[in-house]
Amino acid sequence: QTNGILINEEWCKLFAEYKFLIGLSLDGPPDIHDYYRRFSDGRTSHSYAMRAAEIMRDQNVEFNILAVVNAVSARNARRIYEFFREHNMDYLQFIPCIERDPQTGGPAPFSPSPEAFGDFLCEMFDEWVKDFRNGLPIVSERTFDSLLHTYLARPAPMCVFMETCGDYVVVEHSGDVYSCDFYVDPEHYLGNLLERDLNLLAASRKQIHFGEQKRQRPPECEECRWLVHCYGGCLKDRFTIAATQGSDYFCKGYKRFFAHSEKTYIELRDRYLALVAREEDERARDEAAQQQEPASYPSDLAYSPERGPRRTPDRNDPCPCGSGKKFKKCCMRKT
Repeated sequence: QTNGILINEEWCKLFAEYKFLIGLSLDGPPDIHDYYRRFSDGRTSHSYAMRAAEIMRDQNVEFNILAVVNAVSARNARRIYEFFREHNMDYLQFIPCIERDPQTGGPAPFSPSPEAFGDFLCEMFDEWVKDFRNGLPIVSERTFDSLLHTYLARPAPMCVFMETCGDYVVVEHSGDVYSCDFYVDPEHYLGNLLERDLNLLAASRKQIHFGEQKRQRPPECEECRWLVHCYGGCLKDRFTIAATQGSDYFCKGYKRFFAHSEKTYIELRDRYLALVAREEDERARDEAAQQQEPASYPSDLAYSPERGPRRTPDRNDPCPCGSGKKFKKCCMRKT
């Protein structure tokens, strides 16, 4: 994850060589991004993030957008979505910002209210749906994608909506490993990569205990109709504000969004399942046809030991080996 300020071609060549997936912090248009993301001398940082995106594209580095939702951006969902689409940034993740004000003990002024975050998700979702092609999404937004998994009775890939968490550890520049990006403190220190294998650290008893804490939900969660979609939300958001001890600070916002999106998700689920069933039927028919029909070959695929096939067969051509199967189901795998 990077804010893009120090990204250059040298870094990107390294990322491309080892196939890093980069998370670029970019909150939207310049006025929204630069409202809070400034250097200590007041200079803005939006141009640095955009330059980093350009360099990564030039160097074929895969990257996603990580956009923080604060009190300002929460009021501008449509503008933010349109900005990302205009710049062909189609892999998005929106992360709500909540911090405690040390003076009042309540939310810091830059934190969105639960209601504002809920409105942001609803408006962003509506823009996302407008872009559907043939009834299916063409933009990947992590919250929306994860919720679709829950409607398909599959585990959500995003830790916020998982029944337990702990699948995502954070590694510092020193090699120190911590339980979570939001819990980089001595209590959640797991060890160092130079001393222990990462797999062992991620599977340690301490990390498993950390993830199991997500099951400790308040009673109102157990009775909530939306439980299977969020399982109480993120641990960091449950304990931040004193008035919401035990429950997710953004609970009201998520409930608003879940209700707003339910009808569309049910339609999307049914459409997706129908598509999968159709593809399975087509695959079964293809396999049955291959078993029943004798092989026939276009003349330009005719095989001879001296020259082999006259041209490289296409995926759906009969395999030149004479098996009767399509090339993609036979020798293409070997070659």
